[in-house]
Amino acid sequence: KGPGHPGPLFPPTMDGTKMSTSHLSGRSRLETCLAACRRLSDILDLVVAVPVTLTLIVLVAIVGYSVVARYVFANPPTWTEEVSLFLIIAVVFISLRATFKRGQQIGITFFIDKFPRFRLFFSLFGYATTMLFMVVATIQSYKFANFFAVYKAPATGISFYWLYLGVTIGCGLTVLETILLFIQECCRSVLDSQEEAQA
Repeated sequence: KGPGHPGPLFPPTMDGTKMSTSHLSGRSRLETCLAACRRLSDILDLVVAVPVTLTLIVLVAIVGYSVVARYVFANPPTWTEEVSLFLIIAVVFISLRATFKRGQQIGITFFIDKFPRFRLFFSLFGYATTMLFMVVATIQSYKFANFFAVYKAPATGISFYWLYLGVTIGCGLTVLETILLFIQECCRSVLDSQEEAQA
């Protein structure tokens, strides 16, 4: 080659170029995956927020009507307690995923505080066991919903199928949220390791 011929960008071999390209490509994929998980979680927020908010409004109205009818008119309705029970269970379980997303669930941090170097392991283990529990709860509550479908609430005649179906939906949504949290934790861990390696 003549003296005016440009040399390679990463002399003396092309290994540096391949590693650099692979590193950037891998980091880009991780960041894309992380952003996609957050976007899906935000979509779940929107899907759940509207029906839960409407249900809470209806629940407050029913309870308020029951209180007024009981203590003002001395004529308490028989259906309000049953409907309130159905709605409370639905709201609590469907809102459960939001608790996990915000990290507001009750947890034992003894091991993480005692062994901070293993924080990632304990976090992933916690997500995995939560997923397992919620998968079992989803399946079992759906079985209960089908089993108790023939039974009806005495005052309203509403099937107990709907009572357990709220539990099924809530646990299923929590499974999806926990999977997203698990993936995000893995992506953040790899990205942090790459930043530490570069530093």
